[in-house]
Amino acid sequence: MPLYFFHLLDGIESLPDREGRCLANLGTAREVAVTEARAIIAADIMSGVIIRLDQHISIEDHAGRVLHTLNFADTVSFGSPR
Repeated sequence: MPLYFFHLLDGIESLPDREGRCLANLGTAREVAVTEARAIIAADIMSGVIIRLDQHISIEDHAGRVLHTLNFADTVSFGSPR
């Protein structure tokens, strides 16, 4: 299985994923990124403040190539459910 790395970035600082995860494919890696982004947003909500939605997760392969970038703002919507 391919190894994917999920780096958290906010435009100023980054939190690199040094271990990565073996996942079946890039589609699964994208699903994991959405789940992780929503978990971070949910933790902010539980503390009473959404700190920022301009963060993103960069998914890279073992060679350091960026395969996908997920913006936090794209993982949630405001208003009525979709």
